[in-house]
Amino acid sequence: MKSLLLAMTVLCGSALLSAEPSISGRWATKTPVPVRMEFNSSGAALTGTVRLSDEQTFAILDGRVDGDRVTFKVMLTEGDDHYPLMFSGRRSGNRIAFKCEVETNPPGWKTELGPACLQSITVKRVK
Repeated sequence: MKSLLLAMTVLCGSALLSAEPSISGRWATKTPVPVRMEFNSSGAALTGTVRLSDEQTFAILDGRVDGDRVTFKVMLTEGDDHYPLMFSGRRSGNRIAFKCEVETNPPGWKTELGPACLQSITVKRVK
């Protein structure tokens, strides 16, 4: 019985040590347009903000963390129109590589962003 208890303790401890730390915290990149992200995760739910420049901060909507996959959207506003900017990324240690798409009219069509906008970014954890 003691051997079984010891084995279970070691296995559970090694599983905890091998798990990646929480995604919660600050993440950033230094591209021509600096991007800063602040994540708060609870289970699979992800909330926080994305700052695309010093003037533009967007709340994270529909955020999810599933293993190393991270997905969320932010709502861009242009006049009376609203466009969801969707982020889909894969985490590897202290980096997350995101692909960004914007949904435009007609509803439901997805179009990759043009050359003036972000197509993909990699953010790193800020200490």
